[in-house]
Amino acid sequence: MQKMDYKEWHDLGVKLYGPNMKDWRFKCVRCGHVQTGHDLAKVAEDWETVVFFSCLGRWIKGVGCDWTLGGFFTIHKREVISEGRSVPVFLFADEPILQEAIK
Repeated sequence: MQKMDYKEWHDLGVKLYGPNMKDWRFKCVRCGHVQTGHDLAKVAEDWETVVFFSCLGRWIKGVGCDWTLGGFFTIHKREVISEGRSVPVFLFADEPILQEAIK
């Protein structure tokens, strides 16, 4: 399990996709669906808190799956430390070298 502090995670997102979090791409740990904040903003008011945590299939049938990282199973590879607590997150979709390194 890789742990990153929030600033490190945020800086990586900016490096990969720019400062607009809606442009950031996350890959569901269960089904591999890639989603952005733009996708989630269409269906979830709280898109900023779910885009890296829940697959789009929770809102749209036939897209991705209905996985969320808030359940009992720990299949995610990364947690972000924010305000003293550890938050599970999907990996960024475009970091293949790092994804391979933390399997």
